[in-house]
Amino acid sequence: MLVSECDQLFEDIEAAVGEVETSQAEAEMILRTTLEQVRSNPLIRRLFVEGKIRRIDELLNGTNYDDATDTGDGNNTGTISEGDSDNTPDTGVEADFRVLPQPEAWVARDDVRIDDPDIVRGLLRSLLFVTQARDTPVVLNETYDEVEEALIDTVITGLFADESMSSTV
Repeated sequence: MLVSECDQLFEDIEAAVGEVETSQAEAEMILRTTLEQVRSNPLIRRLFVEGKIRRIDELLNGTNYDDATDTGDGNNTGTISEGDSDNTPDTGVEADFRVLPQPEAWVARDDVRIDDPDIVRGLLRSLLFVTQARDTPVVLNETYDEVEEALIDTVITGLFADESMSSTV
């Protein structure tokens, strides 16, 4: 079920970015679409914010998080390596976890200030954790929406070198 939800999220992202014209607008739309799904869909939240996507990847694809350190919140740190055929679990199910292809294109065209597409992906993924601040003392409820909006605008504007910020909302 989680893999299916992940596939649906990527279909939603692909549809949303198909309607925009610039790399900056793509990044903004990816963020907005994913943040909305994390807020509204508990399964997507479990996948990305609670780190369940790593566990599924380990089980289905044999990815190994070497020397991983459990942080107690479902997220681990450590080195990621692909499992070899001898220790890949036989689950009977193959999952191909998609990654956002856009950062490669942005970096290839020098559209972003960061030259590593994996760092760009990590930056966008890390912003999903802002959703955990809602309904907590970290961000007052009455200012959460404005804080999230300012964070999106600041990160997207700072990520791209030349394009001017034009909100898609």
